[in-house]
Amino acid sequence: MVFSFTIVHHPAHASVKDRVPYNVSIIDFPECGHARLVSNVIDAEPAEIYIGMEVSLVWETAGNDMLIPRFRQQN
Repeated sequence: MVFSFTIVHHPAHASVKDRVPYNVSIIDFPECGHARLVSNVIDAEPAEIYIGMEVSLVWETAGNDMLIPRFRQQN
């Protein structure tokens, strides 16, 4: 679930300038002793993201050989 998040409006690097606004979210895993991971919630507008939002893991490909864990709101 989303433990915390922020919406980035000013790109930290030129490579992400076309993606603003984007979210940086802290995802909490209660079943794993509340381990947390910094990632993004995808396929959601900034106003749709909220603390406590239930999410599911989605793997995204970056480059030719890298997988990045992202999250999507559960139905």
